[in-house]
Amino acid sequence: MLQGRRSNAKVDISQMGPSINAKRYANLEKIAAKDLKCNEELTPQYLGENQYQMIGCNAEGVYELRCIMGQ
Repeated sequence: MLQGRRSNAKVDISQMGPSINAKRYANLEKIAAKDLKCNEELTPQYLGENQYQMIGCNAEGVYELRCIMGQ
């Protein structure tokens, strides 16, 4: 189970593509941490086309950010 908030200190949101912001990144990291069963800070990599690779605890996953009309 995850405890507390992550610092995201090493993440430069401006390098993570046009559709991401701090709130969206925090949600992405929360989902990836749960999927990867990882309490450590994750290392993100922007793959382009709104796809993100999240790495931590010797595991990784690829996520796609999708925007729903009106949200």
